[in-house]
Amino acid sequence: MAESYTKEEINEFREAFALYNSKRDGKLLPSEVGNVMRACGKCPSESQVQDIIKEFGWQTGCDFKSFLMMMERYVGRAVQTEESIREAFAVFDKRKTGFVDVQEIRHVLAVLGEKMSKEELDRFIKAADDTGKGKINYAAFAKKIAPEIRG
Repeated sequence: MAESYTKEEINEFREAFALYNSKRDGKLLPSEVGNVMRACGKCPSESQVQDIIKEFGWQTGCDFKSFLMMMERYVGRAVQTEESIREAFAVFDKRKTGFVDVQEIRHVLAVLGEKMSKEELDRFIKAADDTGKGKINYAAFAKKIAPEIRG
């Protein structure tokens, strides 16, 4: 199982899975799958998530083993578009204001995201919070970086 991931990556996936497993029963609800994928560093659109749920028969949920198999099978499949980047940030916008707190994103990236040095993290935050007010307008940031990802 999961031959393409290191033990550290699998542990990070397990952590994200546990974090979003609202029932604490070892099974994600279909509505939680996209959030866990995003917490694991993927940026699927909502329609991509729905396609995966349908393809894997997860209408009632999925366990960690099947989630990990799906992640291994679809690495790189989830294309980072402006929409998918917005959706990834929107997970952390609980009040639906269009903004996320810099400190929360810094914490998430440090704990769950791809390992970044402090300097890389600082550069990312500076680019995301270009006003320096501690809030990221994630729609504007997604629009700003999407062309970089495509090209």
